[in-house]
Amino acid sequence: MLLESCFTAIFNFFGFSSLLPFHQQPLPPHGGVAPSDSDDLTFAAIGASITCNYTGLSKYYTGPDTHGNWSVWFESKDESQNKSITIDTDYEHYIPPGIDRHVYVDVGMNETHPKIPDGRNYTQGKYFNNSYPGPYIEACWGDTIHVHVTNSLKHNGTAIHMHGIRLLNDSLADGVPGVSQCPIAPGESFTYKFRAVQYGTTWYHSHYSLQYTDGLLGPLTIHGPASVDSYDEAIYPLLIADHNDRSAFEDWSWATVEGMVQGPINMESITINGNGSYQGRYPDNRYRQKVEPNKRILLRLINASTDSAYIFSIDDHELEIIGADLVPVHPYKKTHLYIGIGQRYHVILQTKPEDSHEPSYWIRTEPAQQCENFACEPNERQGILLYDENVTHDPTTGKQVYDSMCQDEDHTDVKPVTKWNVPRPTPQQLNKAKLPYKVMREDLTLPPESEGNIPAGPDISAWKIMDDPAWVKYTDPTVNHTDISEGDWPANAALFEVNRTASGGWAYMLIDGGHQTEEKPKKPGGSVIPAAHPIHLHGHDFALLKQSYEPFDHSLIGNDTAMEGFIDTFVRDNPARRDVVLLPRDGYIVIAFKVDNPGAWLLHCHIAWHASGGLALQILEDKDQLSRGIHGGRAQVAFKQLQDGCDSWKTWYNDWSNHHNTTGRFQDDSGV
Repeated sequence: MLLESCFTAIFNFFGFSSLLPFHQQPLPPHGGVAPSDSDDLTFAAIGASITCNYTGLSKYYTGPDTHGNWSVWFESKDESQNKSITIDTDYEHYIPPGIDRHVYVDVGMNETHPKIPDGRNYTQGKYFNNSYPGPYIEACWGDTIHVHVTNSLKHNGTAIHMHGIRLLNDSLADGVPGVSQCPIAPGESFTYKFRAVQYGTTWYHSHYSLQYTDGLLGPLTIHGPASVDSYDEAIYPLLIADHNDRSAFEDWSWATVEGMVQGPINMESITINGNGSYQGRYPDNRYRQKVEPNKRILLRLINASTDSAYIFSIDDHELEIIGADLVPVHPYKKTHLYIGIGQRYHVILQTKPEDSHEPSYWIRTEPAQQCENFACEPNERQGILLYDENVTHDPTTGKQVYDSMCQDEDHTDVKPVTKWNVPRPTPQQLNKAKLPYKVMREDLTLPPESEGNIPAGPDISAWKIMDDPAWVKYTDPTVNHTDISEGDWPANAALFEVNRTASGGWAYMLIDGGHQTEEKPKKPGGSVIPAAHPIHLHGHDFALLKQSYEPFDHSLIGNDTAMEGFIDTFVRDNPARRDVVLLPRDGYIVIAFKVDNPGAWLLHCHIAWHASGGLALQILEDKDQLSRGIHGGRAQVAFKQLQDGCDSWKTWYNDWSNHHNTTGRFQDDSGV
């Protein structure tokens, strides 16, 4: 089908890689002669709890712990034989020969001993290994990671998505039920295996309905070189999240399915690594971090929220941004940082000199105006930076000065160290599809569930990107149907295809958010659309060619001369490269990505309520090569696991007595 609604897709192809082999390959040192295991190069990254291990490389390289320059990952002992591997090494063409890492996580609940994320008992939480956030997954650049997941929930499936991980030629590990797999049935296990082809910090979370809102999320770091030469320490990643003291499933059912709320579902509090103070009532539950003077400290910041963008700052301290998402960037300095939902930053914090600092400073996570929906305005002071851990009074420091409106970091400041030069699209390419497409609300009749004799309905207020809101079928994921012709997909698949051609290469999208109309709320105070949307693409980095907070000029359509001028405004020489970007309310973005990773990939709004409401589409990338790959070679093991998982899920799902509601509907949202 044609790409419809708010997305204009123009596909200009230049090259393609096979599904089976890695496009990126380790460069063999010293002519490819295999050294012995006793020559392994081992070292620990700053702040890491694991040791990086590279088989046989100590003959040819030293690690950063030896040479002291953290922008150099391997320093060559002989540059005439082997080049040093540094922050300037293009990770699209080289990955080190890492080792296998195994992580084991259990998905469950603990109503007997509930967590207290914001000071209140949270009895409905769902957790990895009974911790919130979940266990810290660490690996080193080039490692192969195996995440073994067991579902100990009684009434829910689950599936884990490694947010922002490229999963090059490993699309079956994307963890999206109804797209790349069936849910993991209660009592069953599933293993996600992928190669760490990039490095930096991200997070993993459930992509099954609204589970990550209930607590199923955790940090993930791939240790690698930095775009600064030196720093002294690295703090455990900071996951900044919003929180409600009820299950998101309960909120969704009451507000959307029962139709009790016309506007957005409200959030209640802010947490940092599971520490917060609801309405200021639990000050001892705030996040605290002790630091020493005269240190350069790596902060790894993650916005893991359901519905809130933040402005991060530390009173009277400057931040040096060195990475955005999983892309190292040329350092730049600011007093504050805009962090949209799903975005991540690596930041260097320079602490104060000895004898010239306060005993403590506020760490602020201010909700950005028009990108939050809190029931009551929360206190932004949810963290304390401590120079003196014995201090008992709150900080007396003042807030930095900045604009509190919802926005991203200026994308022209976010300059990747490894450059992309994006080919220029032609006006004819941009005019292949009709402009503009719209982000819109639309009523959706919930499909029938024949297995439980559940009729269609009720109608809910949903979101759509294409002609219809997205709705996945848990028992029948998209990857099982690569034989379906593009025009034959059901409307609620919200799917379009990007196919290999003889010339191979790039896809362009103009995403227009400027057509949302205000709707009268059913109750006073309800904030309704228009809204901004953090747009996340799975399986790829994209180049951000343009981000406008002004409406798209529709007169450009069909006017090639004017369109040439519009294209001139794109940043194509080393544009910002990300996997989440803010689509401004009433504005638009233009993105481009390489068509080099066959799979069924999701593109969706990362406001969890919006994704559950259908604000998503599926990109089926080179389905013929995907089909060939999953039935052969190394992908065959993953495909067998997928099929076994689907058989287990169908057995569990078809027995309606397994469900929490044994007489009613099972799936009441999009599924993603």
